[in-house]
Amino acid sequence: MNGSEAPRFDFFGPGSSGSTDWMFAFGKRFLPNSRDHCILKGMRSLAEAQKQISKAEDRSLMVTARFRRFFQATIGFVLLLPLAQSAEPVTVEILSTKDKSMQKALFLIPKSAETAKRPLLVHLHSWSANYNDSDSLKIAIEQAEKQGWIFISPEFRGPNDRPEAGASPLAIADVLDAVKYAEKHAKVDRRYIYLLGGSGGGHMALMMATVAPKLWTAVSAWVPITDLADWHAFSKKAGSKYAAMMEAVCGGPPSTQADCYKDRSPLFRLAKAKGLRIQIEVGIEDGHKGSVPVRQSLWAFNALVKANGWDSKLIPEVAINYITEKAKIPDDLAQDKPIVFMRKFPVLFYRQAGPVELTIFEGGHATDFVSAVRWLDWHK
Repeated sequence: MNGSEAPRFDFFGPGSSGSTDWMFAFGKRFLPNSRDHCILKGMRSLAEAQKQISKAEDRSLMVTARFRRFFQATIGFVLLLPLAQSAEPVTVEILSTKDKSMQKALFLIPKSAETAKRPLLVHLHSWSANYNDSDSLKIAIEQAEKQGWIFISPEFRGPNDRPEAGASPLAIADVLDAVKYAEKHAKVDRRYIYLLGGSGGGHMALMMATVAPKLWTAVSAWVPITDLADWHAFSKKAGSKYAAMMEAVCGGPPSTQADCYKDRSPLFRLAKAKGLRIQIEVGIEDGHKGSVPVRQSLWAFNALVKANGWDSKLIPEVAINYITEKAKIPDDLAQDKPIVFMRKFPVLFYRQAGPVELTIFEGGHATDFVSAVRWLDWHK
């Protein structure tokens, strides 16, 4: 077959006369009275597809089971049979074990989890977002569905602009409550409970890693905020809204509320996450083309390296400063061979220290939840 020829398939078996251009064959054979061959143009809806098939079947033009299976597996945008539809995510309300308030979450049970135990993916929204409108939320849901995982995205008190939010005891309890809710209402395989978040979600993911390290199978934190006092100074200098948001969380700036800023920063408690598989991903230009300086991720990696006893893998402070200021990797900074497979952003630096991995990618304050879910899936 040359490059200009359309692919040809045998619908009905080897040696049959049914081999032909498959799209044209479908349009002519099974919808002979449709002059426009709407199948070829793509059905606008499942209902329309089923209506056309019903008409064809009424004319005794029955599609063979073999063709149906082939067609369903090959092109998903036209359906000849009602497939097992994926469940839609729904908003649920969960009773807080801390203050007895009702807290919202987005919850999804895929069809595959109705009859068998499946992993659970807990998604944590970004700093200024809610449970149902965070950046990359749609991608996280799509990837969970693709894996056949149960999915929950808790509110944990919403945007971080008040004392109840910002990794408060209430917010922490909300995440744990969401896991318990999922376990109660779905067949969760407790061996595989994954945690995923970016930016403010990365901040909360690392906090939850320290609060309940035995709960999670693996944690993926992208461009996380790890030291609130440092981020407040950076945000204040940059004139961003985040400094005021942090002050609303803690009741003032770090100069007057140092304990709050420290208590709500995962950096200073990461030793409690010893032994947990944690992935930290950060764009090298974050802080230049982004709201969180890259050093925040590198500091967190070093804290976890120390906790796990891999001091030889520490990134020197001089290298951290260079990377942060220049948005470049020092020529003399040794790295491990990265596992690169269908990533959105090219890898510039990778280092592993026992259960902890750091990847610096080309880009800024960004996430790649397709790669994240793939990484989580490896840890079964």
